[in-house]
Amino acid sequence: MKIILLKDVLNVGKRGDVKDVSDGYARNFLIPNNLAKLATSSGIAERDKELSEKKAKEAAETEKFGGFEKQTREKTAGVLRLSKKADEKGNLYAAISAEDVAHALRGLKIAHIPENIQELISFTEHIKVIGTHEVKVTGSGGASFTLRLEVTADAKKEEAKHKKAETKKTAKK
Repeated sequence: MKIILLKDVLNVGKRGDVKDVSDGYARNFLIPNNLAKLATSSGIAERDKELSEKKAKEAAETEKFGGFEKQTREKTAGVLRLSKKADEKGNLYAAISAEDVAHALRGLKIAHIPENIQELISFTEHIKVIGTHEVKVTGSGGASFTLRLEVTADAKKEEAKHKKAETKKTAKK
């Protein structure tokens, strides 16, 4: 019996596949559990339409992600700058998160930024020190790009340190 799988079924196939299975397996298990439906000509046409819509949607998302990558590279010149509070040794008080990077990217006012940008950002390691690090941004279609992240100490804290040092010097005189 020919069926169209509605869900992934172990040792049978993936969602949307047309498979030939035994009549009993289809009637007694797959169809009653809404895992499959009979492969009629209208069902196959519907499946083909769904597949073409899915491919078109993925192509549009990939193209949109490509536009996002291009605009990001143009606005950042490949380096995204972020400043966080750090101690004198250059250790950050809080590690850089995907939310921090997403916030910095949103601040660039990029037109094609994905809504779920935080979920697309991944790190090779936890970023806990000042310096240059690599961040990978992966799109839903599998396309990805690497962005350099330059982490610096927060300027406000640095200014406060310098003022405090100057105050100590003038107090000693």
